[in-house]
Order: sequence, then C-alpha cells, then structure tokens
Amino acid sequence: MPQPLYPPARPQSIGEVLDSGFAIFRRSLWSCLPYGFLGVIAYQLPHVHDLLAGRPFREFARHDPIWWVDYALGLLISMLFFAAMLLRQRALAAGEPVAASGELRIAVQRLPWLTILLLLATIGLVIATLMLIIPGLYLGVAWLFAMPALVLEELGPIEALAYSHGLVWGHWWRTSLIFNVVFAVLIALYASLGVAIGVAVAFTGVADLAVVTAVSAAASAVISTVATPFLSALLLAAYGELRVRREGLDLERRASAALAS
Repeated sequence: MPQPLYPPARPQSIGEVLDSGFAIFRRSLWSCLPYGFLGVIAYQLPHVHDLLAGRPFREFARHDPIWWVDYALGLLISMLFFAAMLLRQRALAAGEPVAASGELRIAVQRLPWLTILLLLATIGLVIATLMLIIPGLYLGVAWLFAMPALVLEELGPIEALAYSHGLVWGHWWRTSLIFNVVFAVLIALYASLGVAIGVAVAFTGVADLAVVTAVSAAASAVISTVATPFLSALLLAAYGELRVRREGLDLERRASAALAS
C-alpha cells in the first residue's frame, strides 16, 4: 500500500509541503483529469454559448444578463467539480478507496454552502481591498483554506472562513511563500503556452484571428485541465500540514497506531 500523504506525519518545512503537494498531484493526476476537464468546460460556459450563437468570445458582457447567468452557472458547476476533486485527492493521498458517486453526492450537498462561502469571501475581500490594499492581500491568504475546510470538514461558511484564518494565523508569510511558488509555476506554464502558440503562428503563417483564437482556447483548456488538480493538490498539502501544525494530528495518529498495536 502506498505511503499516506495526507495528513503528513509531522509538521513540514516549506520545501516538504511543496514536495507533498507534487506527490499528491502525481498520485491523483489521471484519476482527477475528468473532474479537471469538466470544471474547465463548465467555467467556459459563457464562451460556449457565444460559440453556439455564432458570436465572438466576450470576456465580460456587462449589459447582457444572459452572459452573467451563464457565468454564474458555470462558476457554480466548476466549484462542484473542484470540491469533488478535493475529496478524491484526499482519499487517494490517505490511501482510502474512491468513488465518484460519493464524491459528487457530497459536493452537491455542500454546493449551497460553497455558494454562500464564495459570496461572503468576495464581499469581504472587496471591502478590505477598497479600504486598503494590504487588508485585502491579508485576507486573500488567510481565507485560502476556507473551501477545503467547508468541503472536507463539513463546516458552515462562516466557520470555514474562521477556521482557515485560525490555521494561517502566525503562518501568513509562510503560506504566502508556498502559494507564490505555486502561482509562479502556473504562470510559467501559461507563459510557455503563449510562446509555443506564437512560434507556431510564425512558422505556419496562419493569420486568421479566428483560427488562432480557437487554437489558443483549446490549448489553454488542456493546460487548465492539468493545472486545476495541480492547484488543488498543493492546496490540500498545505491545508493538511497546517492542520497538523495547529491541531497536533500527528499526535492523534501516533496514539491511534499505539492503540492498534
């Protein structure tokens, strides 16, 4: 049986957290690709609607209520698949059996609370950012683990925000550094995609904007399908490590092992 990756056996250094995240990603990638793909497609629902209607892609159609309905619906569906992915990665990282039906059932049950969580977090971040930039940045890191707490621990929205803040308290700079590395990897990945498309256009001589846009969108969807489980794996690894650090789950595991023996 593979060594459990979640939760870690002890508090970890920043490098060890990143290593754990990459290990969870490798263990769960193929199993989580369907969730990643479906989440990416759901998030592109406004663009899919534009494509079917024969319109050019619109990033923000401020005066079109249908676009905003599509956007909200796509966002909720993508959150549902992200929640199911977190549940699957936790099970795989802990060496437990996985079942899509159970993961989706829990994700659907938590979706109303996820919606409230998203609204509360968005309102809080907007207010904090309007007051001063620094409070918004602080809350952006402090609330990073609210979604895992809500999905994995079945907390309410306000409880999840408070729980995430409690985990990050005293470890804000450390958590920020971990996710700066994560986002740097993702930015490099997407930048490489842009360079590759530019080189391909230069060599093939394709000048049709519609063709270039379609190819770029398809390539971006492929990258996002892989990037989504990568992000959730690092989120899970950092979340599990902070729980061990804050709540002593390593002591609980050792006590359970001692009782079993």
